[in-house]
Amino acid sequence: GALAPGYQGGFDDGFAVKLAADGDSLLYGTYLGGGADESSNGVAVDSAGNAYFTGYTGSVDFPTTPGALDTATTGADAYVVKLNPTGDALVYGTFLGGSQAEGGFAIALGDDGSAFITGRTDSPDFPVTPDAFETSYSFSSNDGFVAKLSPAGDALYYATYLGGNNEEEGRDVVVDEAGNAYITGATYSSDFPVTSDAFDPTCPSCSPYLSAFIAKLN
Repeated sequence: GALAPGYQGGFDDGFAVKLAADGDSLLYGTYLGGGADESSNGVAVDSAGNAYFTGYTGSVDFPTTPGALDTATTGADAYVVKLNPTGDALVYGTFLGGSQAEGGFAIALGDDGSAFITGRTDSPDFPVTPDAFETSYSFSSNDGFVAKLSPAGDALYYATYLGGNNEEEGRDVVVDEAGNAYITGATYSSDFPVTSDAFDPTCPSCSPYLSAFIAKLN
């Protein structure tokens, strides 16, 4: 009765499992993917027991739902899915990306059920929103991104790049009661956007070395 009880194809499939509270049985277990490669990288759970996942998919037939934000793919996108409490149906499933490759690394939930996703993108046409913090791709090999998806999975409340003139990726995100998103990740950019009174506003070692970042987005 799982959403996808059989292997879907490619070298790798994502998966989702719900383990009983005492750890002695599976309440559900399902594959999560299409005919090519997937990874499941981040999970969050709401008070009703719905599970939200993000990751990477290379599958044009990855399971999406009618009316979702993006039901077509170039074949290398991030995805966001909301799986019902019994693991046998998608509440929604959507791609998230542009014309190049993306991956979602982490997901968190707002009080209204909106999903906050962070990861990395290679796309100069990632679907950023008009008034976003950073609307232009840095033209490095990848930028970080942060997106806020509506509770129904059918619209972006916001989506923004997050990076400098070199490589970035967002690796984790949490959200406070006011809706601010806190992102941490990795950057090679000495011009990563920092605030003037930040703990460490300069990073002379960022290129060619990798450094961590922490950002709070309103």
